[in-house]
Formats: sequence, structure tokens, C-alpha cells
Amino acid sequence: MIDYIYMKSNSIKLLVALSFLIFLSSMSFAQESYRVQGLLRDSLSRVVSGATVQLVSEKDTLGTSSSTAGTFSFDNVKAKEFSIQINSIGFQAFSQTFTNGKNEKTYSLPPVTLIPIDNLIEEVVVEGRLTIQIKGDTVEYDTKNLKLRDDAIVEDALKRLEGVEVDKDGNVKSEGEDIKRVRINGKDFFGGDVKTATKNLPADIIRKIQVVDDYGDIASMTGDKSGESEKVLNIVIDPDKNNGFTSTIRAGYGTDDRYQA
Repeated sequence: MIDYIYMKSNSIKLLVALSFLIFLSSMSFAQESYRVQGLLRDSLSRVVSGATVQLVSEKDTLGTSSSTAGTFSFDNVKAKEFSIQINSIGFQAFSQTFTNGKNEKTYSLPPVTLIPIDNLIEEVVVEGRLTIQIKGDTVEYDTKNLKLRDDAIVEDALKRLEGVEVDKDGNVKSEGEDIKRVRINGKDFFGGDVKTATKNLPADIIRKIQVVDDYGDIASMTGDKSGESEKVLNIVIDPDKNNGFTSTIRAGYGTDDRYQA
């Protein structure tokens, strides 16, 4: 009788221990994170780079931007259900909910197709402060209401613009593409060197910042845009704050007057 009670007691202890281990195992699995990856393209199946992508769930919100290949990914995702929210200049906003029902370690989303905005000129108000206009090959930011510190430079303003990235070395990208030249009021200054302008010009003189897809001088004259374009930054100075400012720059650095303001 005593042996039976002893064996039964040990069986109960073993059952409790096994149940506890199963519980810990299930908790560990439930908390295991995974990777989400996807691809962005437009209605012509061209990749979309530089788009702002967010993964939103009950547990957290993760953010990234699409690469030059149009890809994006998120690591350490814990929630099974999440929504993907995408914004890119020139395209309609995208939002859709997904569920990793099979607990895949790498969850690949179906390719996301962004729908272009039909209008040639589209105006967007960001947080009630910054106005963006898309005019053909030009994205124009009206910066008059942009709140910056008193000693801010152009680089500080660029960091606040949607679709524009400035890395730790001062290199500037727009929609994932390098900005290779800079102009002031439509004219080449600083030999076109981007960093010289963005790190030396005060931000409080800016009226507008434009990012232009430049196809070259011949395209400007003929309208033929069959070649490759390059991203050009055009800084428009506030007329009330100019006071010969561009003349001073021209004297100090020289300019190429082929471009019209």
C-alpha cells in the first residue's frame, strides 16, 4: 500500500513537471520572432525605391524604407497579425493587414503594387506645416513654415523632408537615389557640389527646396527625355532674404549660368 502511494505521488510530480515544461515550450514558441519581407513596384512593374514602409501591430511599430531594388524587410516581428503601411511621393498611400498563420520563420508578402497619383500636380500638406507639390519631373517642398533652430543649415532642413534622406556623412538621397548636383535659384553653384551647399548655407534663407529629375541640357531644349536622368537639388532662396546673397556666392565660388532660375 505504501509503495502504491509512493508511486502515485511520483507519477503526479512527473506529470506536473512535464506540464510545466510543455508550458514553457509553448511560451517560448509564442514569443519567438520572425522576419517579414516584401517588394514594391508600380503599375508598370517597375521597382519603387525610397518609400516609407511601416509594420504596425499590437506589440510594436517598426519602420524602414524600400531599397534601390524595391525590397524591404523587418526583423524580430513578434505579432502574428500586422498591417503594412506604405507612403511614397507620387503614389497613393497603401495599407493592408496580413497574418502569419503558419508561424513561418520568414514571411514573404505578395508583391505590393503602388498606384500612381493621376494628377500632374499633386499638393500634399504634411502635419499642417510643409507643402509638397509634384510638378512633372520636380518635387517641390515649400519650407517657409518649417520649424528649425536658429543656426540650422540646409542639411537640417533636408532631414525634415519626406522622401529625402541624409546619411551620417552628409550624402543626400531622394526616393532612394543619390542627389548628384546642387543649384541655387536654378543656377549651378559650388561647382555643383552638394555637401558644400548643404553644410554651409543657412536654412533660414530658403523659400523652397526642389528635387529635379534632370535629363540634361538637350532634353531641356528638345523635350526628349529618353535618356537617363540624375537627381538635382535646387535651393530657391527667399527673395526677402536674398539681399545679394547669390552675388556673394558667385564671387566666392563661381557659377555656370547655363540654367535659368
